[in-house]
Amino acid sequence: MDTIGVNCPDCGETEFTVSNIVDNFQYGSGADAVELSAAIPVHTCNSCGFQFTDSDAEVIRHEAVCNHLGRMSPAKIRELRDSQDLSREAFAAISGIGYASLSRWESGHLIQGAANDNFLYLLQSRENMERLTARIPEFADETTRAPQASSLESIFVCIKAKTESLQIRQKHFDLHPLH
Repeated sequence: MDTIGVNCPDCGETEFTVSNIVDNFQYGSGADAVELSAAIPVHTCNSCGFQFTDSDAEVIRHEAVCNHLGRMSPAKIRELRDSQDLSREAFAAISGIGYASLSRWESGHLIQGAANDNFLYLLQSRENMERLTARIPEFADETTRAPQASSLESIFVCIKAKTESLQIRQKHFDLHPLH
């Protein structure tokens, strides 16, 4: 088998045999450590016999960790967002989940906490997404629900105005003793 763009780390050749093996690996540390298993693809160089894994194996291991923790995998999170026909920006704006957090979860750089995972689980229901969408005027009347840059800008302008208003009120806030 020839894997395009991959060279053997040992000899530089490009022809491999790929087979699946069960990889047992440790997740966590100390008393909380557990051993997990995942069937991963292993490349064996046809020239020198060197064995190595690639990013596909890392994705599979990450999914095993997510399954162990009872969390949605990056692929499931992307699937959720795609099923709603939303860009990452629109999904973040509607759900209130930070764009950077969503990006990290979808790329597998970070596993979301239990509360956010529960929230994502609830967002699988189109009805729940529609309820959230209805709360944001910029999205409520749109047929596509994918905001333009100007829609997001208006959300941030609104937030800035509310913040400035709160700062003004805070300056005039005085505590009065109870008698």
